[in-house]
Amino acid sequence: MFVTHPAGPYRRRDGAIEVFTAAAEPPSARGYLRQELFNDETRRACRETAAVCIDLAGKLELDGRAFYDNIHVTPAGAERIAELLYARLAPLMKD
Repeated sequence: MFVTHPAGPYRRRDGAIEVFTAAAEPPSARGYLRQELFNDETRRACRETAAVCIDLAGKLELDGRAFYDNIHVTPAGAERIAELLYARLAPLMKD
């Protein structure tokens, strides 16, 4: 299984980079770009394999309050991630 990870209070939408409200720590463009490089490689691996692929970075809508910094999420952010993962993985579970 491959899962991309959102990068702090940033998100790509329609080819543009959106910045959400400020997180507890000021956002870092370098941190965002580093995470996006990692996510791009994850997406590439997804295209090349038959693995389960979940694009949290592209699908999850979090605001800046969901992050402590560019990578670590608050309990509210973790809950949103868990909800999305459960919704994606539950149908794959077998009795």
